[in-house]
Amino acid sequence: MSWRKVGNVVKAGAPPLPKRMNEKERLKRLGLTPDVVDRNALAIAVLRGDELEKHERMFIARLLSAKITGQTRGRGRPTTTAAAMRNDEMAELYFNNRKLYPKKKHKEERAPFVAKVYGVSVSYLDKVLKKLDPVRRAVMEADAKALAEFWAWCRKWPKAMAVMAEIDARLRQLKRSPRT
Repeated sequence: MSWRKVGNVVKAGAPPLPKRMNEKERLKRLGLTPDVVDRNALAIAVLRGDELEKHERMFIARLLSAKITGQTRGRGRPTTTAAAMRNDEMAELYFNNRKLYPKKKHKEERAPFVAKVYGVSVSYLDKVLKKLDPVRRAVMEADAKALAEFWAWCRKWPKAMAVMAEIDARLRQLKRSPRT
Protein backbone atom coordinates (compact mmCIF):
# COMPACT_ATOMS: atom_id res chain seq x y z
CA MET A 1 0.00 0.00 0.00
CA SER A 2 1.30 3.42 -0.92
CA TRP A 3 1.04 6.56 1.10
CA ARG A 4 0.34 10.03 -0.23
CA LYS A 5 0.67 13.28 1.66
CA VAL A 6 -2.09 15.81 0.99
CA GLY A 7 -1.46 19.05 2.85
CA ASN A 8 -0.57 18.01 6.42
CA VAL A 9 -2.55 14.74 6.23
CA VAL A 10 -1.13 11.43 4.97
CA LYS A 11 -3.73 9.34 3.14
CA ALA A 12 -3.39 5.61 2.56
CA GLY A 13 -4.36 3.86 -0.68
CA ALA A 14 -3.76 6.74 -3.07
CA PRO A 15 -1.40 6.17 -6.03
CA PRO A 16 2.03 7.75 -5.66
CA LEU A 17 2.55 11.18 -7.13
CA PRO A 18 4.62 11.22 -10.29
CA LYS A 19 8.10 12.58 -9.86
CA ARG A 20 8.14 16.23 -10.89
CA MET A 21 10.62 16.90 -13.65
CA ASN A 22 12.86 19.89 -13.47
CA GLU A 23 13.40 22.05 -16.52
CA LYS A 24 16.56 20.26 -17.59
CA GLU A 25 14.87 16.85 -17.52
CA ARG A 26 11.84 18.19 -19.39
CA LEU A 27 14.01 19.64 -22.16
CA LYS A 28 15.93 16.38 -22.42
CA ARG A 29 12.71 14.36 -22.63
CA LEU A 30 11.34 16.59 -25.40
CA GLY A 31 14.65 16.50 -27.25
CA LEU A 32 15.13 20.25 -26.96
CA THR A 33 18.19 22.23 -26.10
CA PRO A 34 17.98 24.97 -23.50
CA ASP A 35 17.63 28.49 -24.90
CA VAL A 36 19.58 30.12 -22.11
CA VAL A 37 22.93 28.89 -20.85
CA ASP A 38 24.03 30.00 -17.42
CA ARG A 39 27.41 31.49 -18.31
CA ASN A 40 28.74 31.50 -14.75
CA ALA A 41 27.93 27.84 -14.16
CA LEU A 42 29.36 26.98 -17.58
CA ALA A 43 32.59 28.85 -16.84
CA ILE A 44 32.96 27.03 -13.52
CA ALA A 45 32.31 23.66 -15.22
CA VAL A 46 34.97 24.42 -17.86
CA LEU A 47 37.52 25.46 -15.22
CA ARG A 48 36.85 22.33 -13.16
CA GLY A 49 37.12 20.14 -16.26
CA ASP A 50 33.61 18.72 -15.97
CA GLU A 51 32.12 17.01 -18.99
CA LEU A 52 29.82 19.35 -20.89
CA GLU A 53 26.58 18.58 -22.66
CA LYS A 54 26.25 19.01 -26.42
CA HIS A 55 24.35 22.31 -26.30
CA GLU A 56 26.93 23.74 -23.88
CA ARG A 57 29.80 22.75 -26.19
CA MET A 58 27.98 24.32 -29.16
CA PHE A 59 27.41 27.51 -27.17
CA ILE A 60 31.12 27.78 -26.39
CA ALA A 61 32.06 27.04 -30.01
CA ARG A 62 29.72 29.80 -31.31
CA LEU A 63 31.01 32.22 -28.69
CA LEU A 64 34.65 31.55 -29.59
CA SER A 65 33.94 31.68 -33.33
CA ALA A 66 32.25 35.07 -32.96
CA LYS A 67 35.20 36.40 -30.93
CA ILE A 68 37.81 35.10 -33.37
CA THR A 69 36.14 36.10 -36.66
CA GLY A 70 34.30 39.14 -35.36
CA GLN A 71 31.09 37.93 -37.00
CA THR A 72 27.82 37.40 -35.25
CA ARG A 73 25.04 35.09 -36.24
CA GLY A 74 22.59 36.66 -38.69
CA ARG A 75 19.05 37.47 -37.71
CA GLY A 76 16.25 35.20 -38.73
CA ARG A 77 16.29 31.90 -40.53
CA PRO A 78 18.28 31.18 -43.68
CA THR A 79 16.41 31.54 -46.95
CA THR A 80 14.93 28.30 -48.25
CA THR A 81 15.42 27.21 -51.83
CA ALA A 82 11.76 27.86 -52.65
CA ALA A 83 11.95 31.39 -51.21
CA ALA A 84 15.15 32.11 -53.14
CA MET A 85 13.49 30.95 -56.36
CA ARG A 86 10.43 33.09 -55.66
CA ASN A 87 12.63 36.11 -54.92
CA ASP A 88 14.45 35.60 -58.23
CA GLU A 89 11.16 35.36 -60.13
CA MET A 90 9.88 38.49 -58.37
CA ALA A 91 12.97 40.45 -59.36
CA GLU A 92 12.72 39.18 -62.94
CA LEU A 93 9.08 40.23 -63.20
CA TYR A 94 9.96 43.63 -61.75
CA PHE A 95 12.71 44.28 -64.31
CA ASN A 96 10.51 43.04 -67.19
CA ASN A 97 7.73 45.34 -66.02
CA ARG A 98 10.19 48.22 -65.76
CA LYS A 99 11.41 47.79 -69.35
CA LEU A 100 7.97 47.11 -70.87
CA TYR A 101 6.27 50.03 -69.11
CA PRO A 102 8.93 52.71 -68.55
CA LYS A 103 6.42 55.43 -67.64
CA LYS A 104 5.08 53.61 -64.58
CA LYS A 105 6.37 54.82 -61.23
CA HIS A 106 8.04 52.44 -58.81
CA LYS A 107 6.09 53.07 -55.58
CA GLU A 108 2.72 53.88 -57.17
CA GLU A 109 2.29 51.23 -59.86
CA ARG A 110 5.21 48.89 -60.56
CA ALA A 111 6.19 47.64 -57.09
CA PRO A 112 2.59 47.20 -55.82
CA PHE A 113 1.73 45.19 -58.96
CA VAL A 114 4.66 42.77 -58.53
CA ALA A 115 4.10 42.51 -54.76
CA LYS A 116 0.42 41.70 -55.32
CA VAL A 117 1.23 39.00 -57.89
CA TYR A 118 3.49 37.22 -55.41
CA GLY A 119 1.49 38.03 -52.26
CA VAL A 120 4.25 39.97 -50.48
CA SER A 121 4.61 43.53 -49.25
CA VAL A 122 6.25 46.30 -51.25
CA SER A 123 8.93 46.64 -48.55
CA TYR A 124 9.78 42.93 -48.90
CA LEU A 125 10.12 43.40 -52.67
CA ASP A 126 12.40 46.39 -52.07
CA LYS A 127 14.58 44.25 -49.76
CA VAL A 128 14.78 41.52 -52.40
CA LEU A 129 15.83 44.04 -55.05
CA LYS A 130 18.39 45.58 -52.69
CA LYS A 131 19.98 42.20 -51.82
CA LEU A 132 20.09 41.03 -55.45
CA ASP A 133 23.51 39.98 -56.72
CA PRO A 134 24.90 42.65 -59.12
CA VAL A 135 25.81 40.05 -61.76
CA ARG A 136 22.32 38.50 -61.63
CA ARG A 137 20.79 42.00 -61.75
CA ALA A 138 22.74 42.81 -64.93
CA VAL A 139 21.59 39.56 -66.56
CA MET A 140 17.95 40.26 -65.62
CA GLU A 141 18.13 43.82 -66.94
CA ALA A 142 19.66 42.60 -70.24
CA ASP A 143 16.94 39.94 -70.61
CA ALA A 144 14.26 42.52 -69.87
CA LYS A 145 15.75 44.87 -72.46
CA ALA A 146 15.73 42.10 -75.09
CA LEU A 147 12.12 41.25 -74.22
CA ALA A 148 11.09 44.91 -74.52
CA GLU A 149 12.81 45.17 -77.93
CA PHE A 150 11.04 42.02 -79.10
CA TRP A 151 7.63 43.33 -78.05
CA ALA A 152 8.39 46.71 -79.65
CA TRP A 153 9.16 44.86 -82.91
CA CYS A 154 5.94 42.83 -82.59
CA ARG A 155 3.88 45.99 -82.13
CA LYS A 156 5.28 47.43 -85.36
CA TRP A 157 4.17 44.43 -87.40
CA PRO A 158 0.45 43.61 -87.16
CA LYS A 159 1.05 40.19 -88.71
CA ALA A 160 3.58 39.38 -85.98
CA MET A 161 1.00 40.32 -83.34
CA ALA A 162 -1.52 37.98 -84.98
CA VAL A 163 1.04 35.15 -84.95
CA MET A 164 1.85 35.83 -81.30
CA ALA A 165 -1.86 35.82 -80.43
CA GLU A 166 -2.27 32.49 -82.24
CA ILE A 167 0.69 30.99 -80.38
CA ASP A 168 -0.70 32.27 -77.08
CA ALA A 169 -4.14 30.79 -77.82
CA ARG A 170 -2.64 27.39 -78.69
CA LEU A 171 -0.54 27.38 -75.52
CA ARG A 172 -3.63 28.11 -73.44
CA GLN A 173 -5.50 25.34 -75.22
CA LEU A 174 -2.67 22.88 -74.49
CA LYS A 175 -2.72 23.80 -70.80
CA ARG A 176 -6.46 23.06 -70.60
CA SER A 177 -6.40 19.78 -72.55
CA PRO A 178 -5.78 16.56 -70.62
CA ARG A 179 -2.39 14.98 -71.17
CA THR A 180 -2.29 11.74 -73.07
